[in-house]
Amino acid sequence: MTLVVEDGTGKNDANSYVSVSDADAYHALRGNPETWDDATTSEKEAALIEATQYLDLHYGERWRGARMFKTQALDWPRDDVTDDDGFRLPNDEIPQRLANAASEAALQALSNELLPKIEEAAVVRERNRVGQIESETEYAGSKPVLPRYPKIDGLLRHLLTAGGIRVPRG
Repeated sequence: MTLVVEDGTGKNDANSYVSVSDADAYHALRGNPETWDDATTSEKEAALIEATQYLDLHYGERWRGARMFKTQALDWPRDDVTDDDGFRLPNDEIPQRLANAASEAALQALSNELLPKIEEAAVVRERNRVGQIESETEYAGSKPVLPRYPKIDGLLRHLLTAGGIRVPRG
């Protein structure tokens, strides 16, 4: 698959928010993690595509603003996005924080599955009480959880709505 980087024009075939060269520069500023440095260009491209898909799937319901074009392949570019400081972001470019988050997610994608299949743990016992509200659930094995990436969350926090609430345009 060919890497097609979104440049803010709403490409209908884009599959990445960042180029390999920009991701290389991002990681070089942070000491070139061995995992990234040792990867081939093809591996980096695949990781960037996976990272972009992860960002859209994982954060898509919480992005601020609205997609610019019905035909764009990715969630960005977006219109009507204001950051936490009240600055309106340009609607014809990819925010640097999003590109940085994609670079971080791509690094993770080289050694981890970003959205692994989660096997539901069987509920062994469940107890509820209404008076004094008590609830208890016991699972066979451990309760399934998705991996968390606090660095990616932090980079994106200025681009996300609070608590997943989206204000409709109008």
